[in-house]
This record gives sequence, C-alpha cells and structure tokens, in this order.
Amino acid sequence: MYAVWETLSSEADRHEEYSDAEWAMPAEDVVTFRELADALAPTQDGRRFSSLFDWRAHVPNLKLGDEGYEIELARLQREALDHVLVLGSDALRSLAIDVKTPHVVGRLLAGTANAPGQEILGWLSSSEPNLNQAALNYGSVKIHEGGMEWLKEAFASPALQEAEAREILMAAVPLSRQYWTEVSSLGEGLEEAYWKRAQPFACGL
Repeated sequence: MYAVWETLSSEADRHEEYSDAEWAMPAEDVVTFRELADALAPTQDGRRFSSLFDWRAHVPNLKLGDEGYEIELARLQREALDHVLVLGSDALRSLAIDVKTPHVVGRLLAGTANAPGQEILGWLSSSEPNLNQAALNYGSVKIHEGGMEWLKEAFASPALQEAEAREILMAAVPLSRQYWTEVSSLGEGLEEAYWKRAQPFACGL
C-alpha cells in the first residue's frame, strides 16, 4: 500500500511543480492523482513524510529558488516531525532510515521539545548509516547549545554506555579552543577520538 501511495503522490508532486512543461498532465488529472493518493495515505507510517527531506523537496505552490521556499519547507518539515513523534518511536526510526537528508532530521529533532533524546542518541550504535548521521547532527546542535555540560550528561545516560557510540559522538564536538582543554577531562580514549574525528572545516580558532 505504501509503494502505491508513494508512486501516486510523487507523480502528482512532479506534474504540479512543472505544470508549465509540455509533458505535464492537465491540472484536473493532477487533482485526480492527488485524491487517489490521499485516499491511500498510510497515516500510521512515518515514511509518508520522507519526500519533505529529499534534496529537492516538493513544496506546494513554490519551486526551489523561489522566495519563501526554504521557510515554508522548514515549517512543513517541523510539522511532519511533530506528526511522526505522535505516532511513536518506530515511525520516527522508519522515517530517519528512509530519508535522503538524515542530517536535517537530526538537526530539527534537536530543536523539538518532545524528541526522544535517549533513543536518538542510541542510534549512534545502529548499523543504519542514516540513523548514525541523524544522531550525530542531533548531538552537534545540542553541544552547540549546551556545551560540555550537555556532553557530559549525555555520556552519563544509558544510551551512551558503549565506547564506540561515545567515540562517534566526539565527531560532533567543534574543533575550537574552548573545547581543547576540556576534552581531556573526558578520559584518554575520548580525547583521542576527539582529535581523530574532529572536522577541520569546523575549526573555530
């Protein structure tokens, strides 16, 4: 059912966005496709919002590059995450695995009050690359906002008892002077992971 809905919805999005193209369906046919898609919408499946996290996401009545596109897309993405969080952890996990931009999911979750922080941090131990990336970006925002205090609290949580997950999270710590001396207090293993994983492009001297 999900695959059928996704095909109909994507086709409607494509013809709506390029309505002025020669190959585009007439507007009334697009409406029919949209109605069929809506009737089959998998309301309990978090993946129904995946298209909002594509590299070139469809935004009704706006195209990439139009004024207001980015603002409206961000609003729709936040609204989508609110819906998915109501559905539960499994729906959130399936969405994060399915999207093309998991870093966006992680970044937005970091600013969502009711996001399941422990579960998201637990994704650092997952074999799913998308979950790793979402969790790392979640951690990056949290560290930016809460600094070493947040990081130490995170390391004390049940979700980060595995050494590998802790070391992965060190990649989210900025390569900045304010962290250079503080990371040594985390222990030799994590300090080594910091210098090994630190991103030079994020350097803030």
